[in-house]
Amino acid sequence: VRAIWNGVNFMSRGHKIYHAPKWLKQLMPPGRALDGELHSGIGNFQQVTGITRHLEPNERDWAQVTFQVFDIPEMELVKQPFSDRLEILKEVVDETCRKWEHLDIPDFCPKKCPLQYTEQIVVKNMNHAYQLYKEAILKGAEGVMLRPPDSIYEFKRSKHLLKWKPVLDA
Repeated sequence: VRAIWNGVNFMSRGHKIYHAPKWLKQLMPPGRALDGELHSGIGNFQQVTGITRHLEPNERDWAQVTFQVFDIPEMELVKQPFSDRLEILKEVVDETCRKWEHLDIPDFCPKKCPLQYTEQIVVKNMNHAYQLYKEAILKGAEGVMLRPPDSIYEFKRSKHLLKWKPVLDA
């Protein structure tokens, strides 16, 4: 489920709040914006949709969810190239996850930090892109996202961010 951490809450692109448990919100960096997906594994879209839909979070269900981040849409950074924002994002994720083992969290929570940096791959050519796409699809992913390393962040659908998937759903 696509989500933005706005420094206080997880929100949809339509500004709907996803009511996460307190222990997860305690982990997240206050006052920082992160763009990513609330994720519970490949092929589990319906599961994570159900988990995030509740107004009162089920903490045990949320323990299955990670926040896979791939951008940092803060106002002072949005005009910087994507590749530069990724370096800042890595630092924010590393710093945030160092807190995870020191937080007072329920026993049923995962040992691994639920905030996860999404590794980016520089595509060499169209054959390389197709190989990565095919591998992702065979693993059960719905597709891949393509973005130029020098692109700025846009708070809308962008011609600089292409979703490549086998089924046209737009």
